[in-house]
Amino acid sequence: MSTQGRSILSEIVQGISDRIAVRGGESLAFGPIHQEAGVTVIPVTEVRYVFGFGFGQGPKAADSADANSGGGGGGGNWSRPVGYIRIADGQVNFVPVFDVGLMMTLAAIVTGAMAWGFIRARRQGRQRWGR
Repeated sequence: MSTQGRSILSEIVQGISDRIAVRGGESLAFGPIHQEAGVTVIPVTEVRYVFGFGFGQGPKAADSADANSGGGGGGGNWSRPVGYIRIADGQVNFVPVFDVGLMMTLAAIVTGAMAWGFIRARRQGRQRWGR
């Protein structure tokens, strides 16, 4: 990669890093504090960021002195609740939350795998016994 390409990449990464720091920080992972009847609750989320960049250079065009080059990138973030911090009576506890969507997905996968296994075993049994 050329020095110019490294410089551009460095600027892009620095810009993204600055935006994340300004927009989020701990406020992305921890929700607003709720207090009632001597109990304090702080929601907690899992936050993920994904980024991808690419640069390339092709052969020179017949009518140009410069090589064809280009680049691009993108990214996004994702978050989900994982639990909450409960502070009461001088005790601090992390209480995980039950992710219904994840459990339903896992249950569907297990059920599908069991049904497929049952059907396959039944077909193999028919073939062995000539049914």
